[in-house]
Amino acid sequence: MLKKIIIGFVYLLISSSVSASPAGDVKHVAETMQAMTMAWNKGDLNAFVSYYKNSNTSTYVSSTIIVGYKNIAERYRTHYPDRHAMGKLSVSNLRIQLLSPVYAMVIGNWLLRRTGKHEIGGVFTLLWENTGKGWKIVVDHTS
Repeated sequence: MLKKIIIGFVYLLISSSVSASPAGDVKHVAETMQAMTMAWNKGDLNAFVSYYKNSNTSTYVSSTIIVGYKNIAERYRTHYPDRHAMGKLSVSNLRIQLLSPVYAMVIGNWLLRRTGKHEIGGVFTLLWENTGKGWKIVVDHTS
């Protein structure tokens, strides 16, 4: 009897944690994307990079594959050394899909406008992980 009660309790915990918050999680990921974009547009590269998970396995894929939070941060510092180089970032056509209570995928378009340079843009896929420090990017594929 005790075994059935424990199994029932565990089932209740799992089902309530999985089904109680998907809309809230999607909203939180969207808000995090907005905050990340705002950090970029303020020229705050450190705040922007802080949305990546500080892990040796975080991965950035573009024309090359960069593994590790420190390497990703260094790539951004090299390519965007100051606010002028950063320009203004916009993201659009966001598709946010909650894969589990821990992971979400965001697909969208990005556009970067910089004074005196051509606009550049493309598409991205981000894999977010719900960590103890909020939602963090663990894989970024930008092209």
